[in-house]
Amino acid sequence: MKKLTTLAILIVLHCLLDACCDVDNFCFTFNTIGGNNISMVTYEAFEEGVDTVQSNAYGIELSTDIRTRTCLLSGSFGSSLYAITCEDPIYVLTDKIRKITIRSNADLNENFPAGSDLNRFFRPVLYDTNCGNFNPGSIDCASDVFEDDPTLSLESAVSTILIQSVESAELYPGIFDYLPILDFDISEDIIPQAYVFTVQFEFESGQSLEAVTEEVILK
Repeated sequence: MKKLTTLAILIVLHCLLDACCDVDNFCFTFNTIGGNNISMVTYEAFEEGVDTVQSNAYGIELSTDIRTRTCLLSGSFGSSLYAITCEDPIYVLTDKIRKITIRSNADLNENFPAGSDLNRFFRPVLYDTNCGNFNPGSIDCASDVFEDDPTLSLESAVSTILIQSVESAELYPGIFDYLPILDFDISEDIIPQAYVFTVQFEFESGQSLEAVTEEVILK
C-alpha cells in the first residue's frame, strides 16, 4: 500500500512539474548568423551597389538561424527538472558569445585601415517592426541597448538583442518582430567608397561564425 501511495505521489509530482505543462523552456544555439545592410532612417534594406549612404545612416541587421532543444532547469527539489510553470518559455543562449570583432575590407580613413577593429563605432539596437508599421522611420521604435545600460560590453549587448529577436519570432510570429541591428555610429570623416563589413562571433565552445555584408557605398 505504501508503495502504491508513493508511486501516486511521484506521478502527481511529475504531472505538476512536467507533463501537465503545455509549454517548455528552450535553449538555443546559432547555426548561422548573417549580416544585411540596412538604413537607420527607414529601417529598410539598401539596394546593393546602387545607393550611396551617409555613414551615420548605416546599420548592419543581424539575421540568425537557430537550433533549439528543451532546457533542463534546476528545480526546487534539488534535481534537474523541466520547467515547473506553464508561462511563456524562456529562451536561453547556451553557447555564450565570448568575443565580437567587426572589420571592413577597405580603409575607413588613415587612422583605421582595412582590417582594423571597428567595434567602437557600432551600437546594438533593437528595432520593433510592428511599431514601425504604424510609425514609419520613428526613432521611438528603436531601442539603443547602450543607452539603457552603458556598462554593458558589446558582446553582452549583442546577446541581448539577438535573444529578444529569437524569442519574439518564436513566440509571436507575425505579431512581434524585432530586428537586431548594429548601428554605425561614427563622428570621424570616412573615405567615400564601397565597403564590405565582417562581424566575427567567437563563442565559449570554440565555435566561430561570421556575418558578412554585401557591398555598400558609404560617404
